Formats: sequence, C-alpha cells, structure tokens
Amino acid sequence: VDGLDEDLILSAMRGKTGANWQPPRSIQETINDRSLEKLMDFDKMIEQDGGVNEKLDLPTMDEVIARRKQREVADAAREGRVEDAAMLIDTEGMGKKAAKAAQRRATAIEREAAAEAEKSPFEGINILKLLENGAWVGIGLLVLWEVYINSPFFERAAPLIPVVYDDPVPPGM
Repeated sequence: VDGLDEDLILSAMRGKTGANWQPPRSIQETINDRSLEKLMDFDKMIEQDGGVNEKLDLPTMDEVIARRKQREVADAAREGRVEDAAMLIDTEGMGKKAAKAAQRRATAIEREAAAEAEKSPFEGINILKLLENGAWVGIGLLVLWEVYINSPFFERAAPLIPVVYDDPVPPGM
C-alpha cells in the first residue's frame, strides 16, 4: 500500500520492532495508540484518491430525515404496506391544496386496506355455482378413471366375464 511503510508495519505485526514496544492490553489503550498514524502519509493517500482535499458539505438533519421518510414511503409502497400512510407523506414544500389532496389519498388507501383486511374470504362466492363446478370436476374424474381402467396400462386380476352364457342358467345357481 502506497503511503505506508510496509516493512515497519510487518515487523510490528511480528513483534520485532524493538524491546520497548508492547501490544495494547485493553481497548482503551488500543484507541489511544497513535503509533500507526505516524507511519501513514495522508497527503500521499489523498493525492492517489484524486487529489480532492476539500471539505464535503454534509446534509443537515432535516435533509436526512426527509430522505429517510421518502425511503420509508417507497419501501412501504413497494411492499404493499399502507398502515400509517398518512403519516409517511412529506407535505413540506407542497401547497395547501396539494397537501390536503395527498392526505386524502393516503387516508383513502388506508381505509381501502382496512376494508380489504376485514373482508371475508368466502364473500361473493355463489354456493350453487360452487356445487355445479364440483359436479363437473367429479364427472371429469370419473371419465378419466374409465379411460384408465379400459386402457392397456391397467391389468385385470380376473378375466372378463362373458355377457351371454351358453347355458340358460348361470353357474352357481
């Protein structure tokens, strides 16, 4: 790594830097140990990263909160969660009418979700139509069973009984 004296770091890692150096014994000693910083050439590292050595403008807390709120709204919309949709709307920067319309829309979506959650799963099912469809499924299954029984895939355990006997009285009577 450029900007670091690798030989010195490797010898420190191996414990061969000198008799007076001792590894830190606690976390606080590790935090207070600034010996590694002395080995780094920060100017050279900044130069390699593109030479940008100016202050960055960090966002204000209001901007962070607004971005987080937008991300929560987007995640809730993507996942289909609409509980507290009215609370997630950022009305800052909107006019009065637009803010009220957004609140109404969010409230309507919330009401619609609540009504959907209360709705019975059997609501809107016609019992007669259900019976009719069940009968058709049963008929179809019986037809498929008959086709299977009369196909070459099914072996009979006993030979076929003739429909007409030669004797006037069937055997066993």
